[in-house]
Amino acid sequence: MTAATKTRCAVWIQAVRAPFFGASLVPVCLGAALTLYYGTPAAWPFLPLIALCAVTFHAATNIINDYYDHVKGVDTPGSFGSSKVIQQGLLQPRELLRAGLLLFALGSLLSCAFIPLRGPVVLLFLACALLGGYLYTGTPLGYKYVALGDLFVFLLMGPLMVLGTHVVLTGHWDGRVLAAALPVGFLVAAILNANNLRDIEHDRAAGVRTLANTLGFQAAKKEYALLLAGAYLVVGVMIFYGTLPWLTASVCGTLPLAWRNFETVRTARKTVARELATLDLATARLHLAFGLLYILSILLGALSL
Repeated sequence: MTAATKTRCAVWIQAVRAPFFGASLVPVCLGAALTLYYGTPAAWPFLPLIALCAVTFHAATNIINDYYDHVKGVDTPGSFGSSKVIQQGLLQPRELLRAGLLLFALGSLLSCAFIPLRGPVVLLFLACALLGGYLYTGTPLGYKYVALGDLFVFLLMGPLMVLGTHVVLTGHWDGRVLAAALPVGFLVAAILNANNLRDIEHDRAAGVRTLANTLGFQAAKKEYALLLAGAYLVVGVMIFYGTLPWLTASVCGTLPLAWRNFETVRTARKTVARELATLDLATARLHLAFGLLYILSILLGALSL
């Protein structure tokens, strides 16, 4: 489909980068599955609204990211990444900015529905979602541009999102939920690492300091491998200590996909960005496949209790 024939709906689906929404839905579903497995009484009717809030904030973050990457000269017609709606002339920058701010406002408004149920603690998670999403690239911070993206993405779309789902559903904090969230945190950070690894030279030329170009190409490749390994290691340790059901070993079914991604990274050359052109998407597929197996096995474990 060419830019000229795309419908308005298709353009906005492209703008929000809908294929990556698994990165926000997996943590929510994982938080719900862990709540069921650990047997904590929960307000289950709120789960669809939690998922909607997560996707809304994710879409807003993606749109604001595109806007500021364009303004700062990070995204160009020849660069990889981003939705490309500005570079293809499908949307104007100001349209993206308005849409992103509206989505942040909508997500915040929807989140306020949880306050009567859980009280002020909801405001803590709301602040993390709102500030973490906007300040990823938004002024005055733009922590993506100062090598903090990997850390905050790991925290926001891993432990905080999983634990936040559990707390809103149950009103309780549980360290086991926090620990079980680490694998999806590692894998969502790996998606960002894949993106930054591919763009290491382009980002440096644009004056952007990511963790990848701060560490250097070879060290950033090792970071990717460690993030993947960490996801499987945490599951193994938690099975060993009895805090996850043995069925969660089924995530090993995604090891062939993880290995293919690792081999892509291992053999990639710094000067040939196209060798890593689709690594972020491939890592997102790994995150989704791992997450679905992880969630399903926990649910089956809950049914067998």
